[in-house]
Amino acid sequence: MNNNKTKIIKLTAKLVLQNMGNVFNDIFISSQPIYKKSFIDYLKRDHSEYKVRERIKYLRRWGLIEEFIKKNEKYIRISKKGKQKLLKYNIDEIKLKKFKNWNKKWQVVVFDIPESLKLKRDMLRDFLRRLGFKQYQKSIYIYPFRCVDEIKLMTEYLKIKHYVLIMISDIIEEEDKIINHFINEDILNSKHLK
Repeated sequence: MNNNKTKIIKLTAKLVLQNMGNVFNDIFISSQPIYKKSFIDYLKRDHSEYKVRERIKYLRRWGLIEEFIKKNEKYIRISKKGKQKLLKYNIDEIKLKKFKNWNKKWQVVVFDIPESLKLKRDMLRDFLRRLGFKQYQKSIYIYPFRCVDEIKLMTEYLKIKHYVLIMISDIIEEEDKIINHFINEDILNSKHLK
């Protein structure tokens, strides 16, 4: 399959999954008005019914959605695999918020992930670097602003949350060097230090 076609399929799957995720867990074609309205709204966004049905078939074929029957009505919902995929899309789009004020507390992520999970450990490291964390030691990363929810989301996605500890610290050794690092990275500024 060529690269462009693969990208289109991934974007289509993402669009349908996100639309489904916004409506609840049990989605589309149901007797309840909210689901019918959601499906009609989706169709109005320049999608033909044929295209929608083709996308649903694709998602079903890849195990991202599943059908079930309740009171003689057919429903579609996101499968466990689909929820994982949707979570992955959300993780790829995470950016940490820069706050106007800094409470002078450090967010510290400490982990001890076994060698058997090396790939997941590397994925966590890459994620922390992408978000702008400073590596303090091999398995200790620091950030100045609140980010607990984002880290929890990633550790749940990777299924490594029991190997990861998130702490909030008032004092960190060599704090001046760390502050300078975050100023150079344009995460902290002089207003934060007042």
